[in-house]
Amino acid sequence: MEKVFKPMFFTGAIVFLAVLLTSGMASAQTVSVGPTATYSGGNPPTIDIDATIDCQTHDAYILEFEATQNQGRFEGVAFLQGTCSDIATAAAGGPLSLNVFDGLKKFRAGPFTLLVRIFDDANPRAFVKGLGFYLKGK
Repeated sequence: MEKVFKPMFFTGAIVFLAVLLTSGMASAQTVSVGPTATYSGGNPPTIDIDATIDCQTHDAYILEFEATQNQGRFEGVAFLQGTCSDIATAAAGGPLSLNVFDGLKKFRAGPFTLLVRIFDDANPRAFVKGLGFYLKGK
């Protein structure tokens, strides 16, 4: 009994793991972020990030970009949200510009974390994929 149970258990576990790994993937959409970003202290202040977005057949996906930076007492948060096709069109014309939150205009030159979240707008904003980047800000 023991020899039959172990192979069945491990086979089931491997199949279950494979289903978990592939079920949340958005294979028809990719977001590629470059190694650098630039903080622009204009009005309004923005963070410009090199990014390439390929929507393919998933134009209705919602993309969220959130940049956060903690440097001692300085803390900054910037955000950009839109449909995949809108952001991909903007990115084709140059880097993405994330608006810094009002009252938190504390971004400084230096590294920060960028989170990219992809949601399916057709399925009550179901989470599809998430990516994280540690960028060297100029």
